[in-house]
Amino acid sequence: MNVKKIWLICEQKMLQERLNENKQFYEGALDEENMKQKYLMRSFWHNELIFNECKATGDDYIYITSKMSFEELLQKSLVLINS
Repeated sequence: MNVKKIWLICEQKMLQERLNENKQFYEGALDEENMKQKYLMRSFWHNELIFNECKATGDDYIYITSKMSFEELLQKSLVLINS
């Protein structure tokens, strides 16, 4: 069996939108805005860390935007798998 590693890196706007849509995640926190900001800061940091590692190691990645359809993601994945 062949295995290929493909990292998914998403735009910051997408992370923000997904967090805002998932109110159950942060509702009830003592300070909802502070929790959201800290979660986003950690997510942005982690996303950038993965991106920098991909550049340094030559690993394949796909940059995902909020406008990208599932079909586009699938197509990009297949291109990388077959390369």
